[in-house]
Amino acid sequence: MKSIVFGGVKFIFLVRGEKLPQAKIGNDYGGSYLIWPRKNGLWDVRWKWLDWQEITTQQFDDEHAAFQFAHEHHLKRMKKLGG
Repeated sequence: MKSIVFGGVKFIFLVRGEKLPQAKIGNDYGGSYLIWPRKNGLWDVRWKWLDWQEITTQQFDDEHAAFQFAHEHHLKRMKKLGG
């Protein structure tokens, strides 16, 4: 697992077969994005504020594309919030 914090939001990246430890799911940031590879080889994204939410049904070809989608989602949220 690796993670980065950008703009007060945590982006968490898992590798194939890795589970997210419960201790890493806290609300100590302005939300979290989880990015991980599915069994079918495509990448998935979830957003968490209070609970994990599916923000798209789209799956992505690689980790970078999934991160780009999550980052754009974050920027749109910030724009709506006036930030």
